[in-house]
Amino acid sequence: MKTSPAQLKPVLRRTVALLALVSVALAFAGLFDLIDVVSFILLFIIAWICRLIFDARHEKGSSLLHGQSRIWLLMAWGFVYLSLDELLSIHEGMDRLVHWLFAIRETGLTDRIDDLIILVYLFAGLVVLYFHRREISVLHQAKWPLLYSFVLLFLMVLVDAASNRADIAKLFLAKEQLPAFAYIASLAEELLKIGAEILLISFFFSAYESVHGQSSSKRAVSSL
Repeated sequence: MKTSPAQLKPVLRRTVALLALVSVALAFAGLFDLIDVVSFILLFIIAWICRLIFDARHEKGSSLLHGQSRIWLLMAWGFVYLSLDELLSIHEGMDRLVHWLFAIRETGLTDRIDDLIILVYLFAGLVVLYFHRREISVLHQAKWPLLYSFVLLFLMVLVDAASNRADIAKLFLAKEQLPAFAYIASLAEELLKIGAEILLISFFFSAYESVHGQSSSKRAVSSL
């Protein structure tokens, strides 16, 4: 028997609230690496919700990538990849691979290739959303969590790029202030990331509620 959004919502709300509190505690304790585990869980939850939406929207018997509903499957795959990236630091590995393949000497600019890769992730997400905007528009829920999540993610990238090395901070801060700046920047980066992921869960679960409601209405009409 499938679980309805009404049954899932309180469980999901408590789970996300607990993960948010754990993230804040870890962040203020300076245990930033452990926040990646929390982020992995949140991203995997998003992937799971996207898959639920796909199952509800996809026409049975048709190709997996047929029609506009494929966006939910693409996003489910995308968030599974992002969750693995959190654990395995895939984008940082890409950064090192680029340096090795092209024999690039690490500088203040090239050391930020991993930030550029994250921007590519975000841009790819925006492109996918644009080409499937008709599918998004049929959902009757607020779109602001999606918009704000992208704003937080862009801010996260900017903070990371500014604090990745001390070269930018040295222009404005004294040497003894750099450790405090690095801690505050890392704290802000992790909290922005977790905040964005929570907003995405809010958006996608609202989308699932909308889709489930539409499906229930269609079944009620067809049974008349």
